[in-house]
This record gives sequence, structure tokens and C-alpha cells, in this order.
Amino acid sequence: MNEHRILNVTQSLVGIPGLLSGSEDFGLDSDPINRTKARYFDSEAAETLVENDRSRLAIIGKDDGVIGLVAKRDRKLYYYVRFTTSRIPMSDQAVTQIELWRHRRVEEFFPSITRHVFFSVLLNRFPAVMSDSLHTVQGQQFWERMVAAAKGMGLTIQMLDLADSHIVTYDPEQVPDIGDWLIQVEPWGYGTTFTKRRLIIRRP
Repeated sequence: MNEHRILNVTQSLVGIPGLLSGSEDFGLDSDPINRTKARYFDSEAAETLVENDRSRLAIIGKDDGVIGLVAKRDRKLYYYVRFTTSRIPMSDQAVTQIELWRHRRVEEFFPSITRHVFFSVLLNRFPAVMSDSLHTVQGQQFWERMVAAAKGMGLTIQMLDLADSHIVTYDPEQVPDIGDWLIQVEPWGYGTTFTKRRLIIRRP
């Protein structure tokens, strides 16, 4: 798998960093475009999330925005994600990542950035993180890892069907294995039935 790519989740994937696939790079493979976008995070609108002597992770925006990791050495972006929010049943807001790109060397600057952004940034700022409507093998694998991690953290895991607002909540006492639960609720597949289904991880 080539990680030096970008994916537009609205077109190709439910997932986020670590499972990059797709052909679009939003120009971020180009040094001039990359450095121009990196300068966005130098603006007063950018809020620092984590900073050390090598890099700075920052966010711009509230309900809709971007998150970027800029290396101090070359002033380039090594991680970039655009997110948006929506209203869902049983929660004020859910956030979905709709564009994502990461450089293959991002782990040198920020180990486990995927997990950090998902759980420590987005899930701290919003009540829930929700998948999108389009499912690839990489996206499925990503969400399998995220729900497994969420189970260990005691978070609420759900499958929402937007067609009728029906929500199925994972109960570890009834189904101890989260993988078996995913098979039961069928959150992804082919056809219009599955495009309305979303996995959700939310704070209790």
C-alpha cells in the first residue's frame, strides 16, 4: 500500500490515516502547493494542538475545518485532514473526515498520529466520530481497528442506518467479539442499502 497518497473520503473511503488509498493527492505531493497550504497553519486562526522542536500539529475551524502537521525543518505538511460535522440521532454532532493525506514519513514526526487525531482531537471536540457512506477494503479495516480500540477504551460503538434513523448499539455482554458484531450489523457492502449505513464511535 502506498501511503504517500491522499484520499477524498466522500469519493473513496470511510477511513483516515494509515490506510491511504486512492489516486488524488490534492496537489500536496507538489512542493509549492504543499508549502502554500502549510502556511495556512501559520495564521492566527490556527490553534496549536501539539508542538515540539520538530513539528506542530494545528487545527483551523470549528464545525468544519482542517488539521495539519507541519515540519519545522522544511515547513512542509506531512499530515492533512479536512473534516465536517452533521447532526445525528442521540447526539448533537458527529464529525466525519472528508479529505485526508499523509506523507509516508509522517510517523518520524508524530508516531500514531492516526489514533491521536481520531481519539484525542476529534472525539474530544465532538460527541461522536462517524464514518462516511463509501466503503473500501482499507476503510473497513481502519474502522475495524478503531472500534476494537474504542471497545477497549469503554466508548460507545453504534451502527446508524440513515434510511430510517435506526441505531444498533454494541453490547459486549451479548456479543463479546466486536468482529462478530460487525458481521451481524453489516455496516458496509455493495448497493444503495449500505450507502446509508454509518459506524459511530461516541463518548459514553
